[in-house]
Amino acid sequence: MMAYFDSGKTASTTKPLLGDYETLDEIDSVSSLHKNDDAFVSVESFEENGESGFERSEGLIVKEGLLRRLLMAVVRRRRRRNGLFGRKESGEFGERERLTSLNGRRRGWVTTGFLKEAKFYGHSVRSILAVGLFILTFLSILLTIYLSPYPPTYLPPPSSSSSNTSLPPTDLSTLTNNVTPIPCHSHNDYWRPSPLYSALRTGCMGVEADVWLFSNELYVGHTERSLRREKTFKNMYVDPLVHLLDLQNANTSTPTNKNGIFTTDPTHPLILLIDFKPSPPFLLTIVFSTVSKALAPLREKNYLTYHNGTALIPGPITAVATGSAPFDLILSNETHRDIFYDAPLSSLPSQSHPGFSAENSYYASTSFRRSIGTLWFFRFSSYQRAKVRQQVKDAHERGLKARYWSTPSWPRGLRDKVWRVLREEGVDMLNGDDLEGLKRVLEEERVRV
Repeated sequence: MMAYFDSGKTASTTKPLLGDYETLDEIDSVSSLHKNDDAFVSVESFEENGESGFERSEGLIVKEGLLRRLLMAVVRRRRRRNGLFGRKESGEFGERERLTSLNGRRRGWVTTGFLKEAKFYGHSVRSILAVGLFILTFLSILLTIYLSPYPPTYLPPPSSSSSNTSLPPTDLSTLTNNVTPIPCHSHNDYWRPSPLYSALRTGCMGVEADVWLFSNELYVGHTERSLRREKTFKNMYVDPLVHLLDLQNANTSTPTNKNGIFTTDPTHPLILLIDFKPSPPFLLTIVFSTVSKALAPLREKNYLTYHNGTALIPGPITAVATGSAPFDLILSNETHRDIFYDAPLSSLPSQSHPGFSAENSYYASTSFRRSIGTLWFFRFSSYQRAKVRQQVKDAHERGLKARYWSTPSWPRGLRDKVWRVLREEGVDMLNGDDLEGLKRVLEEERVRV
């Protein structure tokens, strides 16, 4: 007893496809594995028509492998479902079957040679696989760019060049002329070719400096390996800010109501965000004390915003501590608090004690990636927008400014869309590396309003 392919031809060349079987039960056991594939002969059909109704198709033999046999079985099943029949012809790729409809119209080729030449209704299997591989590669590249943790090319790595205090006073005196302050925060500001000054020229109301304590000196850098002897907190931020404010207040004799950095709007303060890099707990007190001493030149000239225990006295510079900054030491100064805290935005509702308020904090910040999550298909879900809206509300109820860091930086279209949505939901300060991109988005917002 034998099992055959049903090709609807004469029995002159009938040969077994899968081998000899002694009983109908053995044939049934094989055909049951392919009961949904009419390319295999059923026991009932074999008994009804006998061997004369079935024939082995040339080229579809065991020696070409199980994968090949199964592929052609599917092709034959599809051919029958569409009312087609086969006619063998010879060509440059060997023997192949041309699928022809009952009215004689050509419907494509199915080769019986190697798998790489097989086609489904005119579409090469090799071409289909190549297109699929290209699509997967393209999506992988997009995903890699989207998840890339490296800073964009417009933000160069730290250099060993001297500090930016070498700019001539004539340039500094006109630095912010015709510059409109905008709610942007210069993330990792010290990485820029001209730290502090690049942000001020753009109009950014916030700059960030990461500080490390070594030998009673505060050095600025993202990691310990990027620190340089000349890149100190004093040289890069405190002294330049004192000099700029002295120029802005050259004609002001009153000890209070100092003019701010921006000539076009001197009432706007500049937010100096000081990121305390990780240190052992017993050193945080020393780091905090050193930061407070470093701010002394600004404090002595009444350039710092402070809380006197009953009221908030605004100044041209508002110093905010973030990172590993100790909140308890900020609270401990109840009579002249001029260093404020960066509260955790994502956990404000659960923080009942101690309470974060405008008396001890300025920002309420959190990581966008950890708090809001990934934007699948480059869009906010309704849940994500509602979460942003609620977090902003929690911050504003405490008199704090909402800010997100670690927002998407690439693709640029997604980055700009995230900034726009955050502003629509009431976020007070946009965090970013591309200052020109931030400025463009914020100017578009001002034009729309």
